[in-house]
Amino acid sequence: MKNYVSIVILFFSGLLFSCSEETVISGTTYCKTFITGYLTPETISVENANSEIKLTFKGQIITSGKTFDELSKYYNDLTYNRNVIYGPRIAVNDSVCKMTIKTVDDFDASHLAGSDISDLVECQYVSYYDYIHNDYKIVNTKALQTQGLNGYSYIEGAEIKNMNLADICYDNTKLIAPEFMLKFKKAPEKKGEYHFDLTVILNGEKLTKTIDFVFK
Repeated sequence: MKNYVSIVILFFSGLLFSCSEETVISGTTYCKTFITGYLTPETISVENANSEIKLTFKGQIITSGKTFDELSKYYNDLTYNRNVIYGPRIAVNDSVCKMTIKTVDDFDASHLAGSDISDLVECQYVSYYDYIHNDYKIVNTKALQTQGLNGYSYIEGAEIKNMNLADICYDNTKLIAPEFMLKFKKAPEKKGEYHFDLTVILNGEKLTKTIDFVFK
């Protein structure tokens, strides 16, 4: 009974996203596009998760209409045409041009207050780009490994990307999910609470956020 109720909930919630009302198989929803919604980042929320920091873009999500159709065409997401029970699949509407973290406090002898420490931070996020541009086929065997982003484990084509924060650029952040996991590759010289200024540069937008993190 519990499984049945879960399927029904998934089915009706899926109708809220960019999927056709046509249902061919009971319990599934027919989707013309893989991406069911595009998010325009307006703010950033921060959550400390043990030894990592979770960043989430917040903003308006569009699931249909002229702009949605234009983005689907731009990203060549037009021929998914499948019946699915999982969703939604939300992507940021544009790439991230740059992400930087500066320390507000003295981090170590080489990174005093005001220093850019982006090279000391590992970044992990989900991308749908390769999956969509390979005719909706998984090309990387790591695609199903979600590591710190557990909520994406059920989505085929959700590929985890790992890199230094300093290497984030327009080309490697196309069709990404709105969540990032950040992890410091080294600890400061002294334990305790530290403060950092995060800056995210998007196409024509600049978002900032203060991060507080305790090194134990």
